[in-house]
Amino acid sequence: MNQGWVVFKAGDQKGGGGWKHLSTREGMIVTYVDGFDDLFKDLTEDEIFSDHMKTVYAIGRIPRSFIPVLQDALEPVGGDDISDPGYRKNKKYIPFNKLAIALGDATLIQKWRGSSIVPIQDMSSLTASDFEDIFNININVDIPDNNSVSSGTYSAGVGKTYLDWESCLSDIANLSNALKFEQQAGITCTAGGTMTESLNGNTLTFTSNAEHNGIFTADGGSGWKTQVNTNAIIFRMTQEGAGITIIEKLEFVTSTATASEFIGFDSVITEFTAKCRDLLFDCGGVRDYAIDMNDDDVNYELSNIVCKEPDLRFINLRNASSGKMLAENITVIDSDDDGILTTSSAVYSNFRNTVCARSAVDDFGGNFTNATMNTCASTDDTADDAGSGSGNVINIADNFVDEYKIDATSDLYGVGSAPVISGHTHYINGVVIDQGAGNYDIGAWGVLRGSTGNPWWYYKMLNRRKK
Repeated sequence: MNQGWVVFKAGDQKGGGGWKHLSTREGMIVTYVDGFDDLFKDLTEDEIFSDHMKTVYAIGRIPRSFIPVLQDALEPVGGDDISDPGYRKNKKYIPFNKLAIALGDATLIQKWRGSSIVPIQDMSSLTASDFEDIFNININVDIPDNNSVSSGTYSAGVGKTYLDWESCLSDIANLSNALKFEQQAGITCTAGGTMTESLNGNTLTFTSNAEHNGIFTADGGSGWKTQVNTNAIIFRMTQEGAGITIIEKLEFVTSTATASEFIGFDSVITEFTAKCRDLLFDCGGVRDYAIDMNDDDVNYELSNIVCKEPDLRFINLRNASSGKMLAENITVIDSDDDGILTTSSAVYSNFRNTVCARSAVDDFGGNFTNATMNTCASTDDTADDAGSGSGNVINIADNFVDEYKIDATSDLYGVGSAPVISGHTHYINGVVIDQGAGNYDIGAWGVLRGSTGNPWWYYKMLNRRKK
């Protein structure tokens, strides 16, 4: 299909906590679709875009040759520090008056800002000169966003309420109650999303309705996949607390080289809790990190995560004050640098039942002097480098099953300890964790012992139809 589609923001996100310069403003590109992508190539545009997407965003049909112009407009500008007022997540936007004139219909402006379905427009006449410098946007004047969501449950994926994670993030208002986005179909990400609004004491959740069984879809696993075809951060979390943010049950896969992460936390003013759990990250040897923790106003809880082939490391733990980072039952395989790195400003961290294996440099690298590590493991001798903790296992054998799984012959079998994160009751593959004293495993995967645990749930997970 030699065409694509572009999605523009209608109305302005206000940006909680004073982060207007990071929020998605009218005329900025939210995402785009390449008609050649495997996820879309056999679908009509009405099968790709829901009526909700046509209501809340301005969507246009474009030739594929215009995609490089969109990619250029999506590039960030203003340095690396996003708290700097001179930073913008996109360097170009298109004013709606100019867009409407280019399309020959001035009434489109109010239609896009309204609450009715607007048909997808033919935007093949657009040129690069139609876009303007992002700094021409007046962020001190808010164009009302009449359709943003602040509570409820919405679907995400091709043909669903929201097309991808970027269109979810760009349509969030300051929360008034619990807000959940649930992946119900495949997702291809072509742009990054930033969460700038306030949680207001509520819970924001990104999840899936098809729980994976701890196996990547490329290896025959179940569940939905998020294919990442952009250098941008998919979830850039700069929201304000208090409250809870949950990212769970998702699979991220990329082959796009980038010096960034899938999930990043930074520039937070008011504290909140982040729970990242039951996640699969295939960094493809090109994505630098899975998760970047660059803010000490976030309480981090990480559990049941498999990360393979990061170009640098699984997490970049740069800022975490005492007691604010807890990671348990994590498996990191084949890092091109360190498996997990902490810097001197982020040594206050707690790891439990975490294994790093076959890292090119150190499995656990950096400064772990003030870290606590209990029943962690490494294929080198770094798992016992922490200042406190016990039961750590070093120089383990490389006896994983299919890269990242374990069985009863593994050095990680039965040498772990009970988890401490509230609600952490299963391993990533569905096996119940608490199968009696001495039966705890290290890593994200666990081994079912006899008839203990919940074998029916486990059987159901392993035999779920592949999506």
